[in-house]
Amino acid sequence: MKTRIRQGGFTIIELMITIAVLGVLLALAVPNMRDLVIRNRLTTQTNALVAAMQLARSEAIKRGVPITVLSISGNTNWAVQGWAVGLNLNNDSDFADAGEVEFRREDAVTGNSTLTGSVAAIQFFPNGGTNNFSALTLCTTDIAIQNQRRISVSISGHMQTVKADNPSCT
Repeated sequence: MKTRIRQGGFTIIELMITIAVLGVLLALAVPNMRDLVIRNRLTTQTNALVAAMQLARSEAIKRGVPITVLSISGNTNWAVQGWAVGLNLNNDSDFADAGEVEFRREDAVTGNSTLTGSVAAIQFFPNGGTNNFSALTLCTTDIAIQNQRRISVSISGHMQTVKADNPSCT
């Protein structure tokens, strides 16, 4: 009498059902993953700018001299070439003159992001305050939901970041 040995494995129907379920799950997950990556990039860029301003404020207090965060491009479009933090003795658009020191430099924002401000430079004084109220807006056109971060710096030097929905990035 012959005994049959049963072979283990998947049938073609089980394999097709598994692939169909996997396809549905991927179709749902991939767009959400893309938005997550874009939001994380936006948050990272916002945090880098806030960290630069916090560095400028703390160095101004510590050193007892005004410290400046400025747009490297020299205008209110901070996204083009990035921004830098340093001691700017003559209040020009760079830290290249004698006695001036650059503490940190950040590259331009990446992706479909823009960074615009109300001023080309923000100067922090030894008391921790600034020369005027300033607002910077970081925005990406990659997504329409919570695609904007507005960073406000008050005259007292207090920084606040707010998320906003603005499909047109204005």
